[in-house]
Amino acid sequence: MTEGASERETPGLRPGPRPGPPSPRPAPPQAAPADEDGPDPRVQAVLSDLEKLAELPVGEHLAVYERVHAKLREVLQTAGQQPPETP
Repeated sequence: MTEGASERETPGLRPGPRPGPPSPRPAPPQAAPADEDGPDPRVQAVLSDLEKLAELPVGEHLAVYERVHAKLREVLQTAGQQPPETP
């Protein structure tokens, strides 16, 4: 029997990777405790936005990351200051 053209191997070429199921998404990072009193609630509130990533299309992730980054910078700039009183 002769081999068909699709069954022949070309010397020096190896088959490429085979498609498979998508890799699972990593869990959003968890905030480390700021001190013995526990995590800063402002940081926890900002990081909770990352939990929404699983529900969004990948194309919208960058906007979420940029918002979280901006909010975290704001929290860091006011670190050590008393949060404003809520009426």
